Amino acid sequence: MKQITIGEKKYDLMETMFDINDERFHIFKQWLLQIFEKVNEPLFLTTYTKYIQNFNSGNHADGLLEWVNYKKAISLKQLNYDAYTYCFALICLEEGEKQNDISDITHERKIKEMREAGLSRGVVEQAVENFIKASGTILGVYAQMLELMKTPLPEEFLKE
Repeated sequence: MKQITIGEKKYDLMETMFDINDERFHIFKQWLLQIFEKVNEPLFLTTYTKYIQNFNSGNHADGLLEWVNYKKAISLKQLNYDAYTYCFALICLEEGEKQNDISDITHERKIKEMREAGLSRGVVEQAVENFIKASGTILGVYAQMLELMKTPLPEEFLKE
């Protein structure tokens, strides 16, 4: 781990998967998928399960309401932070923070504090991408996808 400063506060920034505990790494990978897929898998699966339960019991309106709530949850999350920012919060520990604390409340508070202290988008993306690249084969496919996302499209794709 290396130490970084955001505003007046110092943080320990994890540099590879060897710095992060397994449970936190699992959450990191769930958020990492959202960078590429834009889908919150645990929330989607919960919503889908509730929809099926309501539908099967004849409560079609309640089933539909689950999808309305899902859409609202997505738009509320987008107002607060995105997947890159959440991944950054997971690999950036404040003093006294325990790695087994994976609470959304802790990370939302931490993100808010870091933003107020001047956290830049460049720091967020660079730290997350460096973590992915330094974590070897387990995250290799994500590193390749990040590179592809940054590659400009060839001219022939841009022609009408």
